[in-house]
Amino acid sequence: MRDGNQVLYVAKADSPQAVRPAARVGSRNPLHSTSIGKALLAFGPEQLVEPYLQEPLAAKTPRTITDPELLLAEFDLIRRRGYSTDDVENEDGVRCVGAPVRDHTGLTVAAISVAAPAYRFDLDDLPRLAPHVIAAARELSRRIGFRSPGRRTGPFIPDAPHEEERE
Repeated sequence: MRDGNQVLYVAKADSPQAVRPAARVGSRNPLHSTSIGKALLAFGPEQLVEPYLQEPLAAKTPRTITDPELLLAEFDLIRRRGYSTDDVENEDGVRCVGAPVRDHTGLTVAAISVAAPAYRFDLDDLPRLAPHVIAAARELSRRIGFRSPGRRTGPFIPDAPHEEERE
């Protein structure tokens, strides 16, 4: 969930693998460097994005996007494809894919992600795993009262892959 300018982790399910990401319940990370934070920013209220991008954006790794213009372009891409990524931007050697969770009013109130060491989670895995993360976010949203307006596809909770994902 968003907690000011940070992601606050409120739940976590660990892999049985010995090597796994370091995030734990109660910990926080910057919004701009995590897939959860990017989903919250991309799908959240626009009036919260601009003030966030006015603050200095710290690089957590050499791959962290800290340029506001590049982040805005990333948010556009996230909205088009329906999921966010963290390509070793928050934690060295960790890759993530995330999706927004919406409440009964349609407001993005949280996000979920799947994270794994990059050596087990290749870039080619992101588009394959993203529909599963989106489906889990959609189910969680439904459980807290969100009702999708019909069967339309769209940038918020897509029902079908977008054009770029079909190629």
